[in-house]
Amino acid sequence: MGRPVRPEDPAFGCTAAWDLMFEMVVLGRRELDSLDALIRLAVAQSNLGPIVTDHERQLRYAGWPTNPGDDVRRPIRVAALSRTLGLPFETVRRRVARLCEAQKLVATSRGLVVPAKTYETQGHRAVLTALDRALHRTYLRLRASDFFVTSDLPDSEPASRAVPLRAMGRLAGDYYLRMLPYLQAWAGDSRDALILLCVLRMDFDDPGDEDATAAEGEGAQPLRPGRVARLLGLSPETVRRRFHGLSRCGICSLQDGGLMLRRDVMAETVMPQLAAPSEMNLRRVFRALARVGATRRWERIDDAAARPGRA
Repeated sequence: MGRPVRPEDPAFGCTAAWDLMFEMVVLGRRELDSLDALIRLAVAQSNLGPIVTDHERQLRYAGWPTNPGDDVRRPIRVAALSRTLGLPFETVRRRVARLCEAQKLVATSRGLVVPAKTYETQGHRAVLTALDRALHRTYLRLRASDFFVTSDLPDSEPASRAVPLRAMGRLAGDYYLRMLPYLQAWAGDSRDALILLCVLRMDFDDPGDEDATAAEGEGAQPLRPGRVARLLGLSPETVRRRFHGLSRCGICSLQDGGLMLRRDVMAETVMPQLAAPSEMNLRRVFRALARVGATRRWERIDDAAARPGRA
């Protein structure tokens, strides 16, 4: 995963940030389409906002056994959710109603809540465990490239040695929602931003994908709507329609029904503009992860794996 660029290259922070976001999209979607998953994530993050911003509460509810109850979750109204995601009110209202029918959300007199019981399943634990591995890989990648400076990662050790799965999930969700508006600014609404993320992350040349194969020496091929539709759980027609919108944003161009990245625009305009916020948010999330003990735990794992006699 990742590209061989150095931290001083504007592409480094951008690609590391986008790679982590892309993994979160794939992990978090599960049985929902990507937009429903994003709506539920935004509700959940709003519900748990008071915990994310309070370090003592973050530690109190860090491990798997300490799932915050419904009484500490702060509801969010549909109008606020619409503003947060940059989506039309009616689109959000309609999707929220469907998510409530499916018992993925609960509508209360004060607003929307993702109920605590949703996060007590083994399926959710598996997602958090996979997210732990994704964050660990990103941490190794950044550390190996000398991305961090001394002040980035506080030297803190929580009282508990329990894996801070829930804290990591909340912090990663906060990171994802902070990064999404930067892609929206180039792409359009949240759906366009998710499609653009796929475009940026996959780079059109994965030889293992049947829709993206290229003959040797021919270079990258257009990214096909069907490939993105499968990844995001959207209809190919929706993706195809939004491809046309993305072709007008200046980053991509339509070729043979697929989307191609305009690398000149990326290198000269997009990367320089997005490098600073990408690096800032990477530092922010890994600083917070260090404070709940995640980075020190990864270092113990890496040290143990490097000892003689271990595979």
